Amino acid sequence: MVNRYLIAIASRVSHHNCISAEDVNELQRKVFMHGLICRNDVELLAALDRHVSTADPLWAKFFVRSVVEFVVWTSRPTGYVNQETARWLVGVLMPGGIATVNANRVVLEIIREAQQVDAALLGTPRNATRAAAVQHVA
Repeated sequence: MVNRYLIAIASRVSHHNCISAEDVNELQRKVFMHGLICRNDVELLAALDRHVSTADPLWAKFFVRSVVEFVVWTSRPTGYVNQETARWLVGVLMPGGIATVNANRVVLEIIREAQQVDAALLGTPRNATRAAAVQHVA
């Protein structure tokens, strides 16, 4: 069953092309109060991150923390990002090789937090770091 709060938030975000602090609070309290529970949750949040032009700063914190928590600590084996998971994550966060600043942050935080990360994900931080630095300077 699709969560009615999620439908309302997605509709509002799509209409305004923006993720507000209210949207983030609703996602945290009414949709993902127990964290992300499946890959579809990550895919949904990544799609929101890619498709909005503006977002409240709370969004970046929520998005990065939620995806890192799911990939590193909820997914099995805990603390490890295997090849299959790494390839899936790269495809979700960086479709066509293009990543948002938040997607880059997710990758860097996973590399910092996980005990072991497959090379499919390790190859992305150099590009991610450069992209983040260019956006930071611009």
